[in-house]
Amino acid sequence: MIGGTGRFYMSQFGNPMGGAPLTMLNGGTNYAYAASFPVAEFDAQLVEVMRKSVKPDYTWLCHYSEFGLRLSQQKTGQVKQRADQIVAAGYALTRATIERNQAAGNAAVAAAKSYADAPSPSGGSGGADDRAQRERIESIRGVETYDDPLYGGTVQLDNTYDHAWRVQNNDSYILTNDPNFNPGAYNIDASQLKVTR
Repeated sequence: MIGGTGRFYMSQFGNPMGGAPLTMLNGGTNYAYAASFPVAEFDAQLVEVMRKSVKPDYTWLCHYSEFGLRLSQQKTGQVKQRADQIVAAGYALTRATIERNQAAGNAAVAAAKSYADAPSPSGGSGGADDRAQRERIESIRGVETYDDPLYGGTVQLDNTYDHAWRVQNNDSYILTNDPNFNPGAYNIDASQLKVTR
């Protein structure tokens, strides 16, 4: 199983030397993913969980862009000033886009957490509206909220599987679709988690 994505960016901005606007088109593939299993053991849900666990590292992407800029400047040292301006403007636009996307992602997570933690208008902590909103946020984020029997409170885990177990002797969890799963059969001390209502 192999998956990949392609991204294409077209941008246009004023020409500092006058004349027609400068246009840039960037394209490439990224986030390629591959998984291989014997046919009898292939688990599409497991592949999806692993794929969803991959998160972009914006710090690395910024450093990579800076490295690319330095290489471009070395290669274009004898080229016209206009070529340097195009490269620098493209780098600035890429970096600004990365920072804007990162800030928007952080703001969305903070807003969702703030809403989930806020008391209901009636002064209580529950209510059908609050529960429905929490479930919408969970669906968007791809998680399910469970009651934590060890420390109290709640914990959010990936919603790909229907059942979750909390391992007692370390901070780890077991996710499964098997309603008859018994961790004791594997000498694992674990408690089944209940979905938060």
